Amino acid sequence: MPWLRVHHPPRRPAVTYLPMSLPLPVPKQLSPSALTLWDRCRLAFRYRTIDRLPEPPGTGNLVGLATHAALDGLMQLPVQDRTLPVAHELAASTWRSYNGTLWALAVSREERARLRAELAAAVERYFAVEDPTTVDVVATEHRMKAEVDGRTLTGVLDRIDRTPDGLAVVDYKVTRRPHPSYSWREGRQVALYGLLWQATAGESPAQGRLLHLVDGVVTRWKLHEGLYGAVRTELANAWRSLERACESGEFPAQKGPHCDWCGFQACCPAWGGTVLPFGGTPEEVRA
Repeated sequence: MPWLRVHHPPRRPAVTYLPMSLPLPVPKQLSPSALTLWDRCRLAFRYRTIDRLPEPPGTGNLVGLATHAALDGLMQLPVQDRTLPVAHELAASTWRSYNGTLWALAVSREERARLRAELAAAVERYFAVEDPTTVDVVATEHRMKAEVDGRTLTGVLDRIDRTPDGLAVVDYKVTRRPHPSYSWREGRQVALYGLLWQATAGESPAQGRLLHLVDGVVTRWKLHEGLYGAVRTELANAWRSLERACESGEFPAQKGPHCDWCGFQACCPAWGGTVLPFGGTPEEVRA
């Protein structure tokens, strides 16, 4: 079966690291995922988005990347070919492309087997929560960039479908459904993708679905003008608080479940590390 896209673990471009002084440069654009990171931990946001430090290599996101790649490939196929065996084949093909990364990280045979089993389970749970042969796909892995209320917003949309009730934003999450107290972040993220689609394609998605492929739960959101307006207000507030942080240099660490897959623990005071100077070098991150 033809492989539609080649997905590799992302590599950050080479960056020249220079010491920075206050005020720090305010990012020129943000993505829905960057805004979620801003909420979760402002120190991690600073390291990744302002200092642009590469995270130490690890296996934490490989299962998620491979799952997204397999489902992206699957949804590009004719509906009659969107079967579980085909999805497993796509996942296995992507996983083989990661062999070099796994060897470089000296991942043990047992750990490889565990990760591969997680990938297979995520693919199977996808079929438990959705029948891909019934999906009318408009676009997958769709890159967008637009001005929203005078600010640049970017993002890669996992999928957008056409349904009898209008367009639907679909986001794959290779995680469990979060605690209800964090559900607003998910709704905001879906609505931000909706705003981006509206700005670039001229149509307003009417619903959003988040497919959690660890516990097999689907979260549904109705996207309406009230929610879009609330998200625009949150976006403006986030930009203002980010500008103040860049002026003051205050980016506090915030400990939480997200720490489990963060690559910056070695330079995080919440984990006994020392905060890097502004513009810290990759060598300091890896120390």
